[in-house]
Amino acid sequence: MIACSIVYVSLDEEPQHEELSYMWGDPKITTPIHLNGQTHNITINLEVALRNLRYKTEERALWCDATCIDQDNMDKRGHQVQVMKRIFASARRLSLG
Repeated sequence: MIACSIVYVSLDEEPQHEELSYMWGDPKITTPIHLNGQTHNITINLEVALRNLRYKTEERALWCDATCIDQDNMDKRGHQVQVMKRIFASARRLSLG
């Protein structure tokens, strides 16, 4: 099972991350990952992207909306959507999954 961590960083700190752009896929077809030590379900499309983009010997900082935005909290989600342009612009590169 894939294990990931969310690291909270201010964009003012110029975080070193890559933006992951992918098709969400069918939200009813999910698979579990460990996210900050807890089980979290993600779409199969995201799981395939994470599995294929991970490095074998080092960590990789990816920003993807399904895990980095609290999809169940409308206030937080609304705020994150407003700053997505800045998040994308600060990324080192765009990874397509």
